[in-house]
Amino acid sequence: MAEFFSNFNLTAADNNKLFFINSAATVTVTVPTLPIGFSCQLIQVGAGTITLTPSGTTLNSANGLSTRTTNSVIGLVMNSATVGYVFGDTIF
Repeated sequence: MAEFFSNFNLTAADNNKLFFINSAATVTVTVPTLPIGFSCQLIQVGAGTITLTPSGTTLNSANGLSTRTTNSVIGLVMNSATVGYVFGDTIF
């Protein structure tokens, strides 16, 4: 479990972590190349949305890469080093 208040980059060491994001402003989480099977979950605690941004990766989602509202929970699963899937309470 980790708490963040500002932008940050995911790393391989973040595998299986739960992030609580508590910010009044939008927080950008950069998703670089990560190991196959990497996964994490992020919870929007504050008013600021969480936006996942790919960096050398492709992120797929049916509904978008940002949280919808306070208390939204989203997750990320990498099925290759450069392709991941975002799920949960997301919006474009």
